[in-house]
Amino acid sequence: MEKKQFMQWAKHGGTPHCVLMACADGSNYVLEVTVHDQIQLIIDDSGHALVFPSIEQAQDFLRKCKIHEVELRLQVAHDEMIGEQASSGHDVEQTMTLKF
Repeated sequence: MEKKQFMQWAKHGGTPHCVLMACADGSNYVLEVTVHDQIQLIIDDSGHALVFPSIEQAQDFLRKCKIHEVELRLQVAHDEMIGEQASSGHDVEQTMTLKF
């Protein structure tokens, strides 16, 4: 979904289920939205995924769109405590709800 389309939808009363996917090191946050049971990336004017360098910048953008809750997902491929593959052999995903 294009950034402009997302902003219009949200500002006019849309209540999208928003997800911020976080890099394991917390250096970038990518915004996704659920539309008709499908997850879509929000894309910028140049056609790339909308990426925020900090969670504060992501929250500021969402506040401007009148969105005050987002699901934060962190996907980790390794057990960061010991630096090895997660014990299950699969990526580990942690999820929490942020309200601001």
